[in-house]
Amino acid sequence: QATSPEHYIEKFNLALSQYMGALHSIVPLFIYMNKFYIETKLNRDLKDDLIQLFTDHVAEKHIYSLMRKGSPVVTKH
Repeated sequence: QATSPEHYIEKFNLALSQYMGALHSIVPLFIYMNKFYIETKLNRDLKDDLIQLFTDHVAEKHIYSLMRKGSPVVTKH
């Protein structure tokens, strides 16, 4: 079923807000792993990696979907 661009954006914003809220709980739980393995061995940060995963697997797909729909919400400047 097709949804309006506004509804699509509202649902995406809800998912983004929930994910970012979850990061505030997840990252502290893994602070030891982050500090002694991810940062020192991999030279990366857990929070940055989780945000990148969300971007790659969720955000990018929805942005392209909105653009394909020709949504008036997405404008060129």
